[in-house]
Amino acid sequence: MRSFVIEYIKRDNEEDTSDSGVELELHVNLWNFKKLETTFDFGFMVDNIDNVENIILYVPFKIKKVEDLGNNIIEKNQILVDAIFNERCETIKFYPKRLKVIKKGNYDTRYREGRDINNKKEKDFILYSLSDNQIAFENFYNYARIKLNVENILSKEEQKNHPELDNKKYYFRIRFFPDSNEITMIKRENEKINIFQDASLRTTEIIDFRINDLRSCPENLREEFLRTPRFTIKKIHYLIMRSSTDEYITIGDTEVKGRLLEKEIWKNYINIEENDMIAYHVKKEEDYTFSNLSRFKYPLNVGERLFWYIFIAIILSLASSYIYAEISKLFF
Repeated sequence: MRSFVIEYIKRDNEEDTSDSGVELELHVNLWNFKKLETTFDFGFMVDNIDNVENIILYVPFKIKKVEDLGNNIIEKNQILVDAIFNERCETIKFYPKRLKVIKKGNYDTRYREGRDINNKKEKDFILYSLSDNQIAFENFYNYARIKLNVENILSKEEQKNHPELDNKKYYFRIRFFPDSNEITMIKRENEKINIFQDASLRTTEIIDFRINDLRSCPENLREEFLRTPRFTIKKIHYLIMRSSTDEYITIGDTEVKGRLLEKEIWKNYINIEENDMIAYHVKKEEDYTFSNLSRFKYPLNVGERLFWYIFIAIILSLASSYIYAEISKLFF
């Protein structure tokens, strides 16, 4: 299995008679540093949450831990919310486990010709903090299944007793960790060493990221996907977080945007030791599937490099000694 698969279980709702799927905007952060174990953050922006009972995410590798990020975002400062959604936001904590987020757009609010900031439609949603009993995962042979239980969010009773909870667009954000750092979607290969050309000793890393690519899934998941409701995916934001010293190699014609992350802000979100980080951003709109192939090059770690440098020096020393000895036999 090489692809993530996203689906949902529909909530029993007599009032909903439409056949259209629930709309979803997906945010993925892949934190991929040498000093940090590979970490995945998935954010689900779900319209009409009152139609969803469970959000299901199949992961193409075994996992050891899943945790909610909503509470951390709610409890931290305003700057962290702005950084995660990469725009100016207004936040209102108005209900337990909920934070109302109003997207205000760019920080530059000055008037420019052809741009009417007063008519810009503000987008608001509810950021929700999941409890431990709302998150479950199970490992199988070569993949895992994560289930987010949201059936009691905006239940009929809740909507009746709290009419102020009229916003049905909800955002959930989770983090999970692979059971092993060697996973099929990330392949690493050390470059062949040629001491006469290049002794930089770099590793090439290929990241093959896919969503809803059924060709690479087991038959039982393909069958399940056909009979289970699918989200109408409106937009996918995929970000790869790397050290600034890693070299990104373009593949294909996919547009990739990059920005330097502010460590003083993101330290409240994830514990990393890198001095500078770059986020490589790929976006796709209105499609059920998504795939991206990325390549990075970075030096081997200090221990490996030192070993090879010493090894190369010894080989050169032995070779020069042998050549000198042979020449001495001929002329002396």
